[in-house]
Amino acid sequence: MNFLKKKVSIPFLILLSYTLLNYIFNFNIWHYSIFKVPNTLVVFGEWPVYEYVAETVRLNILSLRNPFNEAPLLFPFGWNFALEDVAPINGVYFLFLRPFFSVHDAFTIIVMFGIVASCAFMYLLLRQFEIRRGISYVLSLVYGYSPFVVARLGHPTYTALYLFPAIAFFFISVLRSKTKKFIVINSFGLTISVAVLVLTNLYFTVMLALMVSFFLSYYLISNKNVLTSFIKSRYQYLLIILFLGLILLYPWIIKVYRSLLLSQGIDFHFSKDSIQFSSDLIGIFTPATTGLVFGKFLEYMSSILALRPAFENLVYPGIIILLGVLYVIFFNKKISLKIKRKINPMLFVILCFWILTLGPKLHIFGHETFIVLPFKILNSIPYVQLARSPARFIVPAIFLMTIVTALLAQDFADKKVKDRLTYFTLCILAIFIFLIDQSYTASFGQVLQPIPQKIYDRLESSPTGPVMEIPFVIRDGLQYIGDFNAVSSLRTQLIYKKPKFSVYAGRLNPAVFDYYRNDAFIGYLAQLIDPSSQSNLTLDRDKMLDSIEFFGLENIVLKQKEPYSEAINDILISLGYELSINDNGYSLYNRMIKRQEFYLDELSSSQRQFYFGYGWAPYEPEGRWTLDKVATIFFKTNRKAGINLDFEANTIVDNQQATININGLPTYNLNFDKERKKYHFSLQQNLKVGVNRITFIFEKNVRPSNIYKDNQDNRNLAVFFSKLSIKK
Repeated sequence: MNFLKKKVSIPFLILLSYTLLNYIFNFNIWHYSIFKVPNTLVVFGEWPVYEYVAETVRLNILSLRNPFNEAPLLFPFGWNFALEDVAPINGVYFLFLRPFFSVHDAFTIIVMFGIVASCAFMYLLLRQFEIRRGISYVLSLVYGYSPFVVARLGHPTYTALYLFPAIAFFFISVLRSKTKKFIVINSFGLTISVAVLVLTNLYFTVMLALMVSFFLSYYLISNKNVLTSFIKSRYQYLLIILFLGLILLYPWIIKVYRSLLLSQGIDFHFSKDSIQFSSDLIGIFTPATTGLVFGKFLEYMSSILALRPAFENLVYPGIIILLGVLYVIFFNKKISLKIKRKINPMLFVILCFWILTLGPKLHIFGHETFIVLPFKILNSIPYVQLARSPARFIVPAIFLMTIVTALLAQDFADKKVKDRLTYFTLCILAIFIFLIDQSYTASFGQVLQPIPQKIYDRLESSPTGPVMEIPFVIRDGLQYIGDFNAVSSLRTQLIYKKPKFSVYAGRLNPAVFDYYRNDAFIGYLAQLIDPSSQSNLTLDRDKMLDSIEFFGLENIVLKQKEPYSEAINDILISLGYELSINDNGYSLYNRMIKRQEFYLDELSSSQRQFYFGYGWAPYEPEGRWTLDKVATIFFKTNRKAGINLDFEANTIVDNQQATININGLPTYNLNFDKERKKYHFSLQQNLKVGVNRITFIFEKNVRPSNIYKDNQDNRNLAVFFSKLSIKK
């Protein structure tokens, strides 16, 4: 009985210590979940974006819709977040947490216990490697509270380091299981772990794929027999894992496919960012500035020495892991052959990932050199180009370095440590070093943001939408319009449940920014909100009123006491808005909308900007070309059927096939010929009352300069529309 209690109590005490340490390091985060402040929004970095996506996924699941259906942001385009790095898996966790906790509290639990899980899974994995309990415990802390994680608490998908040891744990269990029953169980666990990783962090997905590739390359070169033997003995289970993974990810794959179709023509090349966000050659030895003891001093010294310890350049793994790396370099001969056989494959993969963290060009002490590195290859692979921050690739290296360090510590203890007291003393010393090097206090800037709850309650009961909140932001990783810091405004849509214009995405079609920037009303407000705006729109009252009617902007929420507040107040009053209510530093303005319909009857440049989404070239004497492979057009109707779509068009490529999507749903297929031809469609499905979106998706495009001699036109063209009308 005492033996049983001992066996049960040790894991419990370990988990308890992980949790207590988590609270000590992150008490500022836990505080706002325990002690509530009414009518405020708690904002930690980019958390509002992730909270919004998690709740959206949960609501989609409860409504029996695809969990990854587009969100009602970025009106009237909508936001397809399936290909965004926003951890939609959290929506599944929300199914179990939200009945008991608020959106923010549920997300806090996910992030904080994600760190605890990172420690726990690393501990289990190291015990699976037959590492002593004390060593496993110390290294699990080093891994779970890696400086990389601490620096990215505001970007919370990177706290989910538990996924790598979880995947490794189940993979090794598949290898070691002796019976089919346990092989199947562990295969299922491996499948779920990989699926969760894909839906947690797309960077992690690329990292996992590369890690598998690097290990395969190592064994193909050094020990092909081991690899062949594994494949022969486990190939049927690998097929099961692949099949189950595709089933679990099927709803996501569908939305990713559609997102890829609509993203054609977007330039995903981030060469400048890849250079800026690269690690320095000595970056792995540059201590993190997040440490509680020496953080500020290290920040000062790093800036003096130009060591680039910034958020996106940080690759420091912690001094304990660094000691393990240095031990391999300087005391390699003292490592037993048994340990070398275990760590050599991992050292090879660690080296590969460390080289990737250096980016496309080598930096030494903050200075860029002419030496080109392998990351340049990743920059040339479509969509993988989205991984524009090379330093983040340190994650798999930290994971493997933790295992290597544990094995080395075990080897050292077996050879040099003969009594339990010495071993215990060394473990306590290691924990002390960990606390000095990696302890921190989580802190953010302005955490509490007031919200006008009375206004939001009124908006929720209002039958109309969308809502414009000022300030707003439309932002991706490269550009923005509006207020750069208005990211938290995304979360408020969950309160009043109406479409809104703001979004913070990884990458948007540049033409989307042009759409809003050139709109007479939205563009003018954006340049007032952002003093650094280069736009120079003039106030055109007639065009503004058309834009307001088209978008159905009956309700506008304006934050007061901002530099632009008085000017925007005057504009809204002049456009017929009336002040309805003041609440908590915000004002609600209302205006009667005439429910006017907006149909397109021609393609000329005299048409209002709001009709043409993206993918349209400027008007030419006889019509418009579509650019790249996607073109979007909008209209507004009070009907759900009985709309006629007519156009005349031709193409310059053979067998040009296309799909017409209505409000994101594939509705019609058609072919375009080189000869001009008339087309007619009676739209009877997928329409809605209000603003509707028609998207043409073409199979091919071509540059005229590539097919016509002496032609200098280098645009990617698909179809030429000479006429296009949308009417009742």
